[in-house]
Amino acid sequence: MAYSSLKIFFLVAFSVNTYAASCCGGGGGSSSVVTSEDRAKVYLSYRNAAYVYDVDTLGNASKRTTDEEEVLESMNIGGAYIFDNYFQLAMSTSVNKVTKRTSSKEESTSDISDSKISIAYEFLQEKYYSRWKPRGFIYFSQLVPTGNSRYDAEKPLQTDITGGGFHKSQVGLTLFKVIDNFDVTVDLNSAYYHSESFNDVSVYRFPSTEFSISAGVSPGYSPVRVGLSYSYKYDGHSELEFTDGRINHSKGSRVSTIGLGVNYLAGDISYGVNYFDQTLLAGSRNSSLEKSLLLNISKAFPL
Repeated sequence: MAYSSLKIFFLVAFSVNTYAASCCGGGGGSSSVVTSEDRAKVYLSYRNAAYVYDVDTLGNASKRTTDEEEVLESMNIGGAYIFDNYFQLAMSTSVNKVTKRTSSKEESTSDISDSKISIAYEFLQEKYYSRWKPRGFIYFSQLVPTGNSRYDAEKPLQTDITGGGFHKSQVGLTLFKVIDNFDVTVDLNSAYYHSESFNDVSVYRFPSTEFSISAGVSPGYSPVRVGLSYSYKYDGHSELEFTDGRINHSKGSRVSTIGLGVNYLAGDISYGVNYFDQTLLAGSRNSSLEKSLLLNISKAFPL
């Protein structure tokens, strides 16, 4: 059945790191909501992202040359547990490896990235069959900056930036619906960044907002799912206050991402390959754009 072929999709699709600009080292992420009829799940994913363009605050893009190569590799591990039927708890953490190459130097650093804990509640249950009514979830996530931030970087090429550097509280809404062998997922969330102090500077980041939609099909009700996704993220500007009294403001950023993925379900284990591209759509501002490949494996533990 199509519903069975989707058992792992939602966990994997919304548990990986947010696609952030290189200055932030990734981190964060959307909901870790699980929509299948399982008690618990664990997953492991690997992401390889290459930054190919830099976009300024006016939207002008410049392609990186062979003297500006930057690659982010991320290994993410996490799990989710469903209790009391409608509540669920999820946790995840990751290790990042950042590699940069210039005409005169190559530098690489591996270190732990940020960690996250989430709790979700299914407020819109599917107790009775409906052709159109979706399942609805609200969730809260707390990001802990266990990685090294840009304000703590010490290496010349700053490859030791492996985290965002901010405690981030996120609230969101997820709607999920399966119709025959098709599925649609919509997610909307907003995040508040807590103020942080780094050496000689205090930083306040304004809230971010993210919207994503994905749709997929299991051809012939097979265990294979092919899907497309789109996401848009706006990050508010930052205010930096230095100990000498200077105050600087940095512009906010916005990025759109297109994704294509294939998942295969074998019993309680799912295997997935996903490609994401931030260079296909216009409108990005003040960000580094990437192309990335995500490989994942996940195991479910039935009720």
